[in-house]
Amino acid sequence: MKKVIALALALMMALCLCACGKTQTGPGPAQNAELDMTAFYEDTMEKYEFPGMVLAEGDMLEMFYPGLSALDGVAEFQVYTPMMTGAPSELTLVKLSDPSAAGAVKAVFDARVAACTEEGMNYPDTIDAWVNNCRQVTVGNYMMLVVHTDCDAIQADFEAALQK
Repeated sequence: MKKVIALALALMMALCLCACGKTQTGPGPAQNAELDMTAFYEDTMEKYEFPGMVLAEGDMLEMFYPGLSALDGVAEFQVYTPMMTGAPSELTLVKLSDPSAAGAVKAVFDARVAACTEEGMNYPDTIDAWVNNCRQVTVGNYMMLVVHTDCDAIQADFEAALQK
């Protein structure tokens, strides 16, 4: 009986961790839609409360999103992360030049989520935020990973911005 309960708990935990890893495809044909990623970031920062965010570049980018900058099929990306590593928020925007690169970008996103949800790597509240307040979204040639208490609203804003 203990083995069955332990197996059920392990399965539930695995499903919780996987919830953030799903890719959601936004509605509508956004293949040719353009998004000004800097403007989207600035609008999001104005509309939602984020801690002090910085653009991750160089070593910081490679530490948080290893391999993203070297992926073929990625035209542009912006990774915004809090200045304090314990703050559970993040906003990453990617523009694909080749839609077939979406799987590779998703793998990088999944690795970031896994790194932030490993037991002992973060505070319990931070892990909880990455599990419950994280969304990966793909709309046309754009991808977003967001971690924020208002992640669903930010996802809706992202999808709406690409419907225009």
